[in-house]
Amino acid sequence: MKKNGLGWVIAAGGVAAASFACAEQVVPVWPEGNIPLKTSDAPEKVNPSEDDIIRLTNVNVPTLTVFPAENKGVPTPAVLVCPGGAYSILAWNHEGTEVAEWLNKQDVTAFVLKYRVPNNRDGAFCDVQRAMGLIRSRAEEFNVNPTKVGIMGFSAGGHLAVRVCTNFEKRFYNPVDMADRFPCRPDFALILYPAYLSGPNRSMAEGLPVTIDTPPTFLVQSQDDISYVESSLAYHPALLEVGVPVEMHFFPDGGHGYGLRQRGKTSDVWPSRAEVWLKVQSEDRTSKMRSLMILAYATMDQGKFDEVENVILPRMEKIVGTADDYNILVTRGRLFQAKGQPFFPQAREAFLRAARLRPDYPDVMHHVLQLDRQMQDK
Repeated sequence: MKKNGLGWVIAAGGVAAASFACAEQVVPVWPEGNIPLKTSDAPEKVNPSEDDIIRLTNVNVPTLTVFPAENKGVPTPAVLVCPGGAYSILAWNHEGTEVAEWLNKQDVTAFVLKYRVPNNRDGAFCDVQRAMGLIRSRAEEFNVNPTKVGIMGFSAGGHLAVRVCTNFEKRFYNPVDMADRFPCRPDFALILYPAYLSGPNRSMAEGLPVTIDTPPTFLVQSQDDISYVESSLAYHPALLEVGVPVEMHFFPDGGHGYGLRQRGKTSDVWPSRAEVWLKVQSEDRTSKMRSLMILAYATMDQGKFDEVENVILPRMEKIVGTADDYNILVTRGRLFQAKGQPFFPQAREAFLRAARLRPDYPDVMHHVLQLDRQMQDK
């Protein structure tokens, strides 16, 4: 056993935290005996290296390491961090725990995902979907806001993050408990020098369907990242094409795999740009949304349906960056319901989509049942 200069103990059984300013907690991603697509029981280990990067491999029991932000009396935003490593290793400290500590300084609670490697991409995808729902299911315990849970991925971890950003409507595994009833769609995403996103002619790689419901994205790329620059050059226009809010920083140099570490390159400034972007994503939108919902209902009562459709709902969408938001869908359902029986099917669909997003809010199903009765009475 030895301890490196970063405060980590390296042992035969893996890596354990020695000391940090915050009291982190390690949480199993899966209940014992319920890990889908498990391919190995090889013991976790740290690959030898000449530098100060901790490279984990043989990860077969996924975990979340929780780095809580300072408790200021209100729930904080949260970010799930996915280190890179070509789906072979996890660059555990420089794209994981160091990033978590930086997020804490932004008043964000961080969850570093130890996902399965090597050579188990689908297992890793199960891990990230499960982790997103798990964080939301225990939001009160972790003191995080379940409507502000983002994701951050580096290199292969960027690919994993984009995969869940574009594939969140259905779990890739059979649900195992109540945590899997919570949405796995990230509310926002920070994608750093991603790998494996591009197909022929800068198209998106197969299995990554970018839609308007893909989360708002902060994208970082260096031009001299020869092996993977095409990933960002495919993803950025795909986001623009469907109208997803995206902020891209394309630096002339920096290479690949820099994390937060300064290299004397133009890419060194990305953390300061990300701080500003994160503050926007972390704003308290609740009061703004509540005010607009009250305004929408009052406007419906006056019969001004076009104003709700063309003015108020777009303002709500701008606040959250997507039309696929619980409050927006409920408001849209109420609008269709107020417009009368010919619009009841659209109202029903909006309420059902809202229920799928927030299964922990059962009240919305009352609207569906009410509409069903009214349509049957027709």
